[in-house]
Amino acid sequence: MKKPFLLIAGDCYYPGADTFDWIACYETSEEAENQVKVIPHHTYYTKGKNKGEIKSTHNTYKVCSGDYERNCDWYEIVDLRYWAD
Repeated sequence: MKKPFLLIAGDCYYPGADTFDWIACYETSEEAENQVKVIPHHTYYTKGKNKGEIKSTHNTYKVCSGDYERNCDWYEIVDLRYWAD
């Protein structure tokens, strides 16, 4: 198998129907990982002694592959060799 690492990503909790969440296949998992940019989002305290400090953080992801660019809530890299056997 030439490109066994499938990058999938979505913008809701559950995967989309059919192959909508499939982005592309890559030769290495590192190559697939490089298509994803982590974007941290912070929630700040607005009152009290901790005002202005970070209260919590969650991440979203920007997936860029060729002409494709999408903001996502989750992503996963699947090794298709486990499914091909």
